[in-house]
Amino acid sequence: KGGTPNAIITLGNGLMGFMVGGAFKLFPKLKPEARLIIGVYISMLVCTLGINTLGLAVMYGSPSFSLWQNYLAQLVFGTVPRVLFQPIVITVNLAITTGLYFVLRKYFAKYLGFSQQKSS
Repeated sequence: KGGTPNAIITLGNGLMGFMVGGAFKLFPKLKPEARLIIGVYISMLVCTLGINTLGLAVMYGSPSFSLWQNYLAQLVFGTVPRVLFQPIVITVNLAITTGLYFVLRKYFAKYLGFSQQKSS
């Protein structure tokens, strides 16, 4: 069953990569792995727990509640509260992504001729 895409969730998902890229620009002296971790957690707070949860509140919220009551309901209540569950999921995804970063960096250096840059 299809439906119209939620523009607020689309905005939040689009900003996720922007937030991680911003962390890489804001902290140029840190190792890439540290910048990745910082960017992902900033993205989690702003996009996942902020913008996307607001989009869910708009889409599935009760008409008898205000927008902010619906936002809090989406964030805190439910079978597993979003505010507890999403950080766990994002941390697991971050561990996988960081592991892939090391593997892909070696792959690109060996097979595609890209040099491995040393971080200061």
